[in-house]
Amino acid sequence: MGEPEAAAEDLEALIDELDYLPGHFHLEMQLNFEPRSPASLHARDLKLQQDGLRQELELAAAPQRPAVRHLLGALAFHLEELDEARERFLEVAHEDPGNLNAWANLAHVSGRLGRDEEEEACAGRLAALMGLAAESGAAGDPQLRAARCLAEQGYAHGLDVGCTSLEERARVLAAGIALYDKALGYGQQIPMEEKRGWYFTMATLFIRLDGIFLELGSEEQKRLPAFNRTLALLRQVLKSPDPHYQGRGGWDRCGAASAWLPLYLSLALPATVLVPTSSIISLFQRSCFSLPHPLSHIIIDSSHRTNALCTLFSDLMPQSLPSSSWVLTPCGGLAISLVGPLPFSTPLLTRHPSPTLSSPPLPALAWCYLGILLERKDTFSTTPMGVHDCGYSGTDPLDCFGKAIEIAKDQPLILNRLAKIFHFLGKQDMAIGTCNMALDILRDPELNWQAYCTRAKIHLRAYLHDLERAKMGLGGMPDRNHLACAKADLEEVVKVCPSLKTYLDIGQVYYYMGVDAVQELLAVDEAALNQALVFLAKASESELGATLPELQLLRGKCLRIKGEDANAAACFKRAVELDDAGSCHTEGFGCLLQALLAQWSQAQLSDAELGREVDKWLRRAQGKYPAARLRQELQRVWRGHTGEVLGLARALVAQGRPALVRLLFETMEQDGEGASVPRGRRAFSL
Repeated sequence: MGEPEAAAEDLEALIDELDYLPGHFHLEMQLNFEPRSPASLHARDLKLQQDGLRQELELAAAPQRPAVRHLLGALAFHLEELDEARERFLEVAHEDPGNLNAWANLAHVSGRLGRDEEEEACAGRLAALMGLAAESGAAGDPQLRAARCLAEQGYAHGLDVGCTSLEERARVLAAGIALYDKALGYGQQIPMEEKRGWYFTMATLFIRLDGIFLELGSEEQKRLPAFNRTLALLRQVLKSPDPHYQGRGGWDRCGAASAWLPLYLSLALPATVLVPTSSIISLFQRSCFSLPHPLSHIIIDSSHRTNALCTLFSDLMPQSLPSSSWVLTPCGGLAISLVGPLPFSTPLLTRHPSPTLSSPPLPALAWCYLGILLERKDTFSTTPMGVHDCGYSGTDPLDCFGKAIEIAKDQPLILNRLAKIFHFLGKQDMAIGTCNMALDILRDPELNWQAYCTRAKIHLRAYLHDLERAKMGLGGMPDRNHLACAKADLEEVVKVCPSLKTYLDIGQVYYYMGVDAVQELLAVDEAALNQALVFLAKASESELGATLPELQLLRGKCLRIKGEDANAAACFKRAVELDDAGSCHTEGFGCLLQALLAQWSQAQLSDAELGREVDKWLRRAQGKYPAARLRQELQRVWRGHTGEVLGLARALVAQGRPALVRLLFETMEQDGEGASVPRGRRAFSL
């Protein structure tokens, strides 16, 4: 046996003996498997997850940020953005040189980039940290490194991409929980606040897993152990000695500033920093505040070091201004003198530093999750013992939600997250109130756009709920004031920070403003429909927007109302093509059938053309959507267009296509199964 083969066998034997293996690219997640969807759709899903994680990184506690960065790096790697992936892993290695996943992932990316020496160096560093090298010499506890490695891998399982069934998603979540359990076994000496962060993430995975079990109709005995354990995990999270976590990241206004009032910023600055005047001014102007005159000092709080505002300064820094216009020099310890006056005055804004060891969301969100569990206890035939064991007998879920709001009452970012959860749970009044609280604290749409967007979504959902009831004859006309409120909120945001999500949301609002509030069949405001199409065109300019079936569906509905059935049919076809396999969102297919029938009834399609189109798209829909949902959609088309469907059947028989007629009617003959599921937005769901 040659020397290379022997070395390879030795390496395989060593790996087999390990209890864990660092890195993310060997994990049994759908992210690492061959994608089942077309490459463009898989890339879309990866980018949507990437966007969500970038927002999550802003709120993540310091111990959890490496886990988020690792997953961002893994997503970038699978998107062939290798340099960005390498940069993400380097960030983790720079902040924590003992991070095992960082070196394992770096070795993997370096190998793909052809950086053989770097790959070898990373592998050597990893071996030393794991105690596998002859002369490791690595400081620190290897047990703690292993624990954090496993916890970061468990976190990644909770945000996997590419699962096509509930059973598959449940398997991945269970694997993530198992990794956290193993991490707890290694991490006996992990600081308690960091461990509480793990408990919280485990509770989140358990709650999602229980939701899947509920949807699958699993037996109580299968749900009960995990339900009881989730209660115990949340109880541990809520044992934190300081539920309010000193050093919250909120914005507070001070009164009239004195001549030499210090400004506290959580910056990590070197000894001498050059900052242009306009950088500081722009930062506070964007926050609708101004600075005192003259400002003498910036005090650096060394206990809370972060680069967040440094990054913001660099983003704001105009290249046209000479960088020497402001000079920061060391002035006795942490105080740094600011040379020169500022040209305007009045109130000062104080920035409280963000916490480093623990995250403000945990207590508030833990109380919220506890409320969710206590509401779910009624889905069991008898109260789970975990409720009594943890001391929550008689605790009202509403009290838990109220406690969550109370803890987060001066933290707009956390209030926004709570509002999204309440909206997801269907507690719209509570969600609106929470959004209003967040906006009372921070009204600037550029800094608090999430509150405006969530409140707009709540108003739109209320309108759609009433519209569906009106269509079924169960209620009166929906209140169009909901649309006016949603439009006002979204216009505030789209002025200052337009995005794909905002364009899509405001386009939907304008669509409903332009159609009748009874059956969505008549145009009542042509200008609103045109404005909806304008916003949807802006959304589709982005590479990501062009791959969203939601956008194509909405655009097709606008064109259908305007009488452009051929253009509408093209949009609906694209929506069906972009839908994922196994998707329950059959509305695009139903709208396509209606558009084809409309073209046929207006003699824009011949009998033969209609037959070919229906044959092609019905078979494609059968391969994409669950049979029960497809049956429901066909029944809906049948009820609304009975005459056209019968005419279609006669035309197909005349063409010698009785098999297609039989298939069509067999698909519709049984009553639909399951309740209607509203069309979701994969990018923007909770």
